[in-house]
Amino acid sequence: RRMAGDLLRQELPHARIDEVDSLSGLQQALEAGGYNLAITDYQLGWTDGLTVLREVKRRYPDCPVVMFTGTGSEEIAVEAMKAGLEDYVLKSPHHIGRLTAAVHSVLAQAEQRRQLKESEARQRSLLHDVLGTSAVGLFILDAEFRVVWVNEAMERCFGLRRADVIGRDKRRLIQERFKALFDQPDEFAARILQSYERNNGELCFECHMPGADGREERWLEHRSLPIRTGLYAGGRIEHYYDITERKRAEAAARQNEASLAALVSSAMDAIVVVDHAHRILLFNGAAETMFGCAAAEAIGQPLDRFVPERFRGVHREHIKRYGETGQTNRVMGRLGTVYGLRSDGTEFPLEVSLSKGTAGERTFYTAILRDITERQRTEGLLRQTNETLSALIDASPLAIAMLDVEGNAQVWNPAAERIFGWSAGEVLGRPLPIVPEEKRDEHRAIRERVLRDKAFTGLEVVRRRKDSSPITISLSTAPLRNTEGRITGIMGIMADVTERKQMERHAGRIERLAALGQLLSGVAHEIKIPLFVLTGRLQLLKEKLATRDYDTLPSDLEKVEEAAKRIAHVSERFLTLARPAQLQQTQCDIRTILDETLGFLSNELMKNQIRLVTELAPDLPAIRSDPRQLQEAFLNLLLNAIQAMASSHGRGTLTVAANLHQGWIEVRIQDDGPGILPEHRPKLFEPFFSTKPAGEGTGLGLWTVRAIVMGLKGRVACETEVGRGTTFIVRLPVSEELNH
Repeated sequence: RRMAGDLLRQELPHARIDEVDSLSGLQQALEAGGYNLAITDYQLGWTDGLTVLREVKRRYPDCPVVMFTGTGSEEIAVEAMKAGLEDYVLKSPHHIGRLTAAVHSVLAQAEQRRQLKESEARQRSLLHDVLGTSAVGLFILDAEFRVVWVNEAMERCFGLRRADVIGRDKRRLIQERFKALFDQPDEFAARILQSYERNNGELCFECHMPGADGREERWLEHRSLPIRTGLYAGGRIEHYYDITERKRAEAAARQNEASLAALVSSAMDAIVVVDHAHRILLFNGAAETMFGCAAAEAIGQPLDRFVPERFRGVHREHIKRYGETGQTNRVMGRLGTVYGLRSDGTEFPLEVSLSKGTAGERTFYTAILRDITERQRTEGLLRQTNETLSALIDASPLAIAMLDVEGNAQVWNPAAERIFGWSAGEVLGRPLPIVPEEKRDEHRAIRERVLRDKAFTGLEVVRRRKDSSPITISLSTAPLRNTEGRITGIMGIMADVTERKQMERHAGRIERLAALGQLLSGVAHEIKIPLFVLTGRLQLLKEKLATRDYDTLPSDLEKVEEAAKRIAHVSERFLTLARPAQLQQTQCDIRTILDETLGFLSNELMKNQIRLVTELAPDLPAIRSDPRQLQEAFLNLLLNAIQAMASSHGRGTLTVAANLHQGWIEVRIQDDGPGILPEHRPKLFEPFFSTKPAGEGTGLGLWTVRAIVMGLKGRVACETEVGRGTTFIVRLPVSEELNH
């Protein structure tokens, strides 16, 4: 043993050699590990060499073991070799030199085995760790085209397990399992089987797997090559690349191109694309229409063909500068006048948007063109209209103001300055100063109603001048709208009707006095009888007092009291009608007003033998008005009817009807008098026009009626036929929204 140890140290000077002489020492050495070789005797005293061999191989299968013993046999050697012994050297003077040779041989063989294992591990890593997990599907076929290896990607792609395909003939697998997965199965199978028959080159094609049975749709690219060398020479290696995303991207790109082509083709604006030499590459349908030239004729032509000659140099220079700097003043809506040239030689104004693009090394320019001929014409007409409107507003004798939605003045014409006293500079941009403090709620209500798209016409309101004096105006309003139809303001037209209102009030007083004068005879007639009773009874009382006849005195006094009350009642009714009163808007009942007015005229009706017929609906709604004005209007119409019948044939029938009709109260006053001649009808409601003999009428009666009715937003009309009589029709609205 000592000799062997010395020999090994001499032969392997850099090696660490540990000697073990007990079972525990063996266990410690094996626990420590790191040994390249184990040398053991067969007979050790504390164990035997076979036990050492088995223990070393159990712990370290790759560690070589050499048995160096002098007591052994062929059976022991065979058993040791079966247990993994690398060499068996007899311990004798003749064989001692063989020990070192055996050690060198065993170590060299161990190194070769280690290197081989590493190589195999690298191969396995390449196949399983790299190719096995590759996203590219792989089949490796031997010379008989049997599957010898398939990776995970191929399993996922075809939905197969390795165990089901390895060792199988790929040609049968194609027919039985694979081709049915593709939408062109026979073409797929034919291509691959043909490559097996020749097996002399590369095969590459795309194939489509439709989605079915829970399998996703896939596009694959097949690439296969023959294996020229190595274990599988004569076979093939097949790659399947998943190109689904690429195909989807290509389909999306084609769809985008089709959509872009459709968009360009259907665009309302002309689209022209030119290359760096200004030759036309694209000419859409709108460009064909705009320039009167087919795309087939325009493509390849210089853009100058569609530019007037005097602008061509400037145009080329502009595109050149844009290509160099990327700056252009040709942005849609912000450019000077640009002109195009049609095929028939006519020029027309254009609006242009210019952009630059590149495709690889190619540069191109895209121009979006809009024919603004019609717009310029419309803008010219609009300017002319605006100028005309501005001139009309300035020249108008009526005050015109325009307000924004906030109520601030935007227009204040010269007539408004003259009528109200404030200059435009004092008014514009501010709320109207003409509204008195006590009228602001009314003004706000009017403004809000107009902003709700409800206009006014002829609304009479009281405003103020700059000197604080009141002014009555007739106001007409309308909403102002933008191009989208949205209300953006209010226009108000104001006429000064202060003098007219004063004249109307004066004329009304005159007409009222005339009517009262006519009634006065009736009053005198009604007073005459009770006055006769009163004077007679008083004379009788004097006689009875003189003779001291007191028996009938109470009865006589009652007669005197009744006569006095009758006189007082008639006088009060007359004074009620004649007494001036402040106008006051209130809820009015048409039936009551008509009954009271007819009551005033009872003596006139009786005196002129006029039969009265009334047809008053019982459910007439109330209206808002001044009852004195309505009485005055009805009184004028009734007196005219009575006078017409009395002067024509000394008697007649007066019919007064009132009904509700489509939201209006309609009052009809009908006589059976002589009617009105056709030549007089157009002038009936004009002031100071009368058909009565001179001195018998003022000519203001019907004019006053019309003014009162129109002030209530009503209407008055006349139906007449010569020899058949006349009917005056008064229509009054049931409610006036502004008064609510």
